[in-house]
Amino acid sequence: MVIMLDYERINKMMREMMLATKEVKNEIENMEETIEDLGIFWASNASNEYAMRVNTDLYTAKAMLIGITAGIKTLAESVVRFDAAERGIREMIEGM
Repeated sequence: MVIMLDYERINKMMREMMLATKEVKNEIENMEETIEDLGIFWASNASNEYAMRVNTDLYTAKAMLIGITAGIKTLAESVVRFDAAERGIREMIEGM
């Protein structure tokens, strides 16, 4: 079995994921600022429902951000481990 790693493609993927992370983070911050600036909550059941929906959306966006960040870390760790294994095999072959 042959396992190959396309470092250029992996690096491109990580850059795209980091850009997505930045975009999601900015969107979360914009949502929080807009909510604060509008001061739209009032004392009623409708307002409570709306606040719950907004908080759920913010929580979902933050969970997405955590997931994307975890994906980036996993991908980076995979590249490091693959590179170390590749180097070790190369050294073994050269030592023969």
